[in-house]
Amino acid sequence: MRSSIAPILAALALAIVIYAATRLYPPAIEADLIGRTSAALSEAGYGFADVSANGRDVRLTGTAPTELARAQATRKASAVRGVRRLENRLSVAGFISAPTGSSDARESVAQASGSPGSDLAEPERSGPAPAEPDTGPAPWNSRFSLRGDELTLTGDAPDVAFRERVAQTVPERFGDIAVRDSLAVRDGAADGTDTVLQAALAELAAFEEGDVVLRDGRLEISGTLRPGSDPSAVKQRVESALADGFVLDFQATAAAPAAVAEECQSALSELLAGRSVQFAFGSADLDTASHALLDDIAEAAGRCPDAALEVAGHTDSAGDAEFNQRLSLARARSVVAYLTARGVAASRLEAVGYGESQPRADNTTAQGRRENRRIEIVVQEQEP
Repeated sequence: MRSSIAPILAALALAIVIYAATRLYPPAIEADLIGRTSAALSEAGYGFADVSANGRDVRLTGTAPTELARAQATRKASAVRGVRRLENRLSVAGFISAPTGSSDARESVAQASGSPGSDLAEPERSGPAPAEPDTGPAPWNSRFSLRGDELTLTGDAPDVAFRERVAQTVPERFGDIAVRDSLAVRDGAADGTDTVLQAALAELAAFEEGDVVLRDGRLEISGTLRPGSDPSAVKQRVESALADGFVLDFQATAAAPAAVAEECQSALSELLAGRSVQFAFGSADLDTASHALLDDIAEAAGRCPDAALEVAGHTDSAGDAEFNQRLSLARARSVVAYLTARGVAASRLEAVGYGESQPRADNTTAQGRRENRRIEIVVQEQEP
């Protein structure tokens, strides 16, 4: 009888240990992920975002100053190594995060007002109900947001003619771009609103990503300008279109200038001079230790957006030459896939496998073979 009970007791003890390790103490992976994500956001200037985690799933909460800052913080957190899924619950300053009429909004109103089902009992009143305060019309609010190849137009429009002019301005200034237009015509626009919004929309075309927000008489413009665009010139053009009573809050920054081919090659070669892209033995699977290097390479490639890049894989001479050629090509393709996932356009990248045909060190020594197993990135000359 004892011999039959012993395995059961042992299994029960093991289950208790596992439960204690996974339930009673915060998982180390969550603490590590929260710490690294918080550090990455803080270093990038997105300290407004609070980070929590459930396993490898990360949630962001807090209030972002602009829609652009919210999107940038999301991308920064998503790029942190180990994050499996990101839930973005960041709100934007000046905007309500829960939609009007949602269950969350109704619950908040119910709790604040003491309606049935809440813990706050509304005191009995005698006499006529007090008159509702006159809050006046809602503030004028228009927003234009540019994200990649999509332009979103929301809020108030001065009149139908303004919407017609927008329909003409967008293809002229932005070219072939997806437009999400939910502008609603509303009376009561201040004199000059049409001109101010038209000027701001036209200048938004100079941005890589940006936001234009008009709240009553305050025009806010923020984002990152395209390489070669002068922030002071853009600001001056908008200011020249401001009507009396309007003020401008301009927070746009210039993107780093595009590097010429020589500068681009120098930057990429410098990154690979003291570090190398690592793979699992005999495989094209990237070693996670190389992700940081590849992230730096993707950033450098982003500074020369017009350059075509050859991603070249090389091996040592150990083993079969045909296998080495296939392996070098597969490794180059793995690097291309990673860089593409980090925002480098796939059309700019070409994977090439050279196998053992281009050694740069002596294959008869361990050090030489180690140097020959490498990834090189070569800027291609543009045809005239």
